[in-house]
Amino acid sequence: MFRFGFLAALIAAVAFLPPNRCTQAMAMDELPTVEQVLDKYVEAVGGRVALSKLSTGIYRGHELTDLFWNEPPIEASRFEAYAKLPNSVLFTYHNNDGEWRDGFDGTTGWVDNNGIVSADPEGNAKLRWLINPQNALKLEEHFPGLEVVGIRNINGRPTYELVPYGTTKDRDVVETHYRFCFDTQSGLLVAFGYHNYIYDYRRIDNVLFPFRISFGRKGGATEFIFDEVVHNLPVDDKLFSPPAGLSPDAEADA
Repeated sequence: MFRFGFLAALIAAVAFLPPNRCTQAMAMDELPTVEQVLDKYVEAVGGRVALSKLSTGIYRGHELTDLFWNEPPIEASRFEAYAKLPNSVLFTYHNNDGEWRDGFDGTTGWVDNNGIVSADPEGNAKLRWLINPQNALKLEEHFPGLEVVGIRNINGRPTYELVPYGTTKDRDVVETHYRFCFDTQSGLLVAFGYHNYIYDYRRIDNVLFPFRISFGRKGGATEFIFDEVVHNLPVDDKLFSPPAGLSPDAEADA
């Protein structure tokens, strides 16, 4: 699922392309600063002025799975996602098993799997950040303690690799699952986390958004393809509220 175990789980029949695992060692004084990398990223996607005009996002698309061993790929589900500043998100997935909702109201994370409600305080932080309408301006806020650690080849292209050591995760977990790789030439984010790759940037409301995100896993990959991206439509705050069945005890036990 988009939940990735998504938030919960993004080219079509293109096979999963693994990166070169070797990070090229460079003297730290030869690398750009975090500020320089992020400033270039902000400008690459459209600039601060354009990003600051976005307040909500509505996304619709479909999932392709088993993109490696099996042909043709299997379309497992369709999804919808909603985001609203400062930090509210909702993902809804539809497949043969029913409906799965994964939400965050800015404080509380939750999952509703066909009426079975449970807390999900952490969810998928990377995905919650990715669909934030102003995500390029919010990276350090969501992932504190960023450091430029070297250059990593992603599909044959050099990228600057940043790791957020200020998170609460163990250092090994952070280095494996929370790295961000920015193309040294374009400035765009092209990979994040563990075998997660971003493709097909398109300009929507003067801001670039990736319409394909591939999540690698053992035995293949799952790709999420965005068919529609709309900004700045009204989104009711109630959409992100935890379902009634979510109790404080359930959240504490999660």
